[in-house]
Amino acid sequence: MARAPSSQLDTHTPTLHVLAGGQVDGAGLGIQAQNGATHFLQRFALRPHAGYSQAEAMRFALEHPNPPVTGAVQGTAPAYPEAEFSLLTIRPPDFLLWALKPHEDGIAKGLVVQVWNQAKTAQIVRLTPAIPLHQAMRLTHIETTLEPLPLTNGALETTVAAHGYNRVHELLIRITNSRGVLISSDGISSHLSQITS
Repeated sequence: MARAPSSQLDTHTPTLHVLAGGQVDGAGLGIQAQNGATHFLQRFALRPHAGYSQAEAMRFALEHPNPPVTGAVQGTAPAYPEAEFSLLTIRPPDFLLWALKPHEDGIAKGLVVQVWNQAKTAQIVRLTPAIPLHQAMRLTHIETTLEPLPLTNGALETTVAAHGYNRVHELLIRITNSRGVLISSDGISSHLSQITS
């Protein structure tokens, strides 16, 4: 837009122009007059920001069309903190959590964590769960085990390539309770009730 020549983007004029149809090549190609359509609905998600951040831009782009699904948590067993709770914390903020899900072969195999590094360089990602990790593995995109990853105090730190590779990285984590017993999704719920009460 706006007043910018074709070689650059105008970031100073607070104007947005929308092209509907796009018949710019004359009468020879494309669909003439948008095939009779006269109503076009355009929706935008815009927000101000102080400076460009690749991670924040991608996070905003993904959050807008995919709003979180929420529901009330009821009951007293387990009892979660009333203000907030996070099963998994990821640092630094250049990393996006792409997915957190059971392994394709079942929850007994562990949880698959898919992370995407939005930085321009390789970085160390730190995964800190609410419950200490028992084991971590690097996976292929079809969830085949590649190699074990070392843990530090129940957390995982591993190097992940830069976003220039356009690759989501798959990691497998397995969680144990205070007695060192590997726990499933049901066990996670009961264990959380002990550490949050």
